[in-house]
Amino acid sequence: MFDRGEAASLRGFDTAIADIGDQLHLRHPLLVLDGDSTLYAARRLDWRNDQSALAVADPSEATELATLLPDAYRLPITSGEAVVVAGAEFVQAASDAGIQLGGSEISFTRVHESKCWISTATRASFAKHQTRLASEALSAFDEALGSASHEGRRLSKRGDGALLVLRGCGTRWREDLAVRELAGAKQNREFDLYRRLLDGFEIELDAPSDDLHRQVERHIELAVSQRVSMAEVPDTWIEMLFRGETERH
Repeated sequence: MFDRGEAASLRGFDTAIADIGDQLHLRHPLLVLDGDSTLYAARRLDWRNDQSALAVADPSEATELATLLPDAYRLPITSGEAVVVAGAEFVQAASDAGIQLGGSEISFTRVHESKCWISTATRASFAKHQTRLASEALSAFDEALGSASHEGRRLSKRGDGALLVLRGCGTRWREDLAVRELAGAKQNREFDLYRRLLDGFEIELDAPSDDLHRQVERHIELAVSQRVSMAEVPDTWIEMLFRGETERH
C-alpha cells in the first residue's frame, strides 16, 4: 500500500462539520499518499508501519459522514498526527475571552467553506494545547466575574466567551467548569437556571447542592477580593517590584 518514505496530505477528517459545533476536537484524518489519488481513512493514528491502519474510503460516503476539505487546504500530515478541528463558535468565544487560539504548539488554518479552523497535532501536543486554553479560560472568567460582581452587573462578553471555551475543552475540567457555570448564572441573576444547574451538578458530581452553593459563594468572594487587591496596587509599586525582580536576575 505504501512505503516508509511516502509523504501524505490531509484531505479531511472523520466527522461531519455540522457535528463540530462549538467544540475543540481531535479527529482521525482522511488522507492521500503522494502519487496516489486513493482516499484513505486512518483507523489508527500511527499508520506508517501498519498497513491495516489505513482503509480505502469512498469519497461519496465521506462527503456524507465525514468532512472533505477543499484542495486549497491540503496540509502535510505524518503518521501519529490527528486533525485538530475548532468550530466557528469556539473560535469566536476564544476571541471574546482574549484567548489566542493558536500558539507555539499548534498553528491553525481557517477553512472558509466549512466554517471551522483546522490543524494537525499529536495527541500529546493537543493535550498540551487544551491545557493552555483551559487555564487561560479559567483566569479570564475569574477576572470577568470579579469585575462584574464588584460593579454589580452581568458578566461581560469576555466572561461568557471564557465559559464556552472551557466547555469546549473537554471533561477534564468539569468540576472547575461547574463552579463557574453556577457563579455565572448567580451573577446574572438567572435564578431558575442556577437551580437547574445546581440540581444537575449535584447528580453529575455526586456533591450535595448545599456544598456546591457554598463553594460558589466562596468562589465569587475570592474573585472579587482578587480584583480589588489588584486594583488597589499602585502602578508605581508594580514598577518597583518588577524593577527589583529584574535587578536580582
